[in-house]
Amino acid sequence: MKDLDQFIFHLERGTQISFVVNRKINLWNGKVIIFTDGQGRKFVLKQINPNSSPWEKSTLVRDYVGSRIAEEMNLPINRVRLIPAKLGFSLKPFSGYPATLHTFVEGVVPKAGIQQKVGTKVPIEETGLNYSVIKNMAKSLDLQRITALDTFLGNEDRKNANLLYWNDHYVGIDLGDMLIHNLVKVAIHQFQSMIAKKMVFSLEEKRGLSNYHKTLNDLFLNYPVNRIVAYLDEGYNLSGLKTLGPNHYNVKDEMYFKDMARENVNAIPTLLQIMNNALTTHITFHG
Repeated sequence: MKDLDQFIFHLERGTQISFVVNRKINLWNGKVIIFTDGQGRKFVLKQINPNSSPWEKSTLVRDYVGSRIAEEMNLPINRVRLIPAKLGFSLKPFSGYPATLHTFVEGVVPKAGIQQKVGTKVPIEETGLNYSVIKNMAKSLDLQRITALDTFLGNEDRKNANLLYWNDHYVGIDLGDMLIHNLVKVAIHQFQSMIAKKMVFSLEEKRGLSNYHKTLNDLFLNYPVNRIVAYLDEGYNLSGLKTLGPNHYNVKDEMYFKDMARENVNAIPTLLQIMNNALTTHITFHG
């Protein structure tokens, strides 16, 4: 994104940047600042509290990596850049620590219902890519593509608050909690269950599933495990978290995220094949 890259470039050059703060938001684990620069461009700055765990600080890296993949694939996710710990910016609430710079997304919070829930407290029929998610994502190509990205990256955190709607388009925000769950495995289970139950889908739902399948396949072809791992390496190195010490970086966390990327990507061919079979033979449709 040109505006983000220009802004980071000026920070690196030490150019004096004028801005007006529009809003400050306190999160349980950090702070968010919405501001407008001297050229009238609106941005969002996010930073995690220094006393938060290394796991929480890693959300900055994961958000950057997930957004980078979305940007390269032209998916409807807001764009994100990392501001390294060593790079000074007067708006940083916590000097000497990394932050993320985001495009500001206009919109209202919709009731989209595409969160792929997991967890011991979630009934099995409501987990992952269940019928409710399929029905809801059928409303929009944007939702289908966002849902596929969430499955691919193991992002269970697609709550309504992490989606915005404006001018007939949806945009997802916040991929900081990706690479925690194997949503591909859960989706496989759901599709096998749908086949066994001889589920009947509408034509709109079929189109939604086809677009979801295409996006998932495109992601699989373009992002093998080693590429995602390389992006994580770059993100951690750029952030400067490793140089801040064990209170800010945990190698076990990094290995977990890389292992989860591997699990998700390796399971994709099975999901694609099951979906292809379901869409062409096993699942029936009504008008």
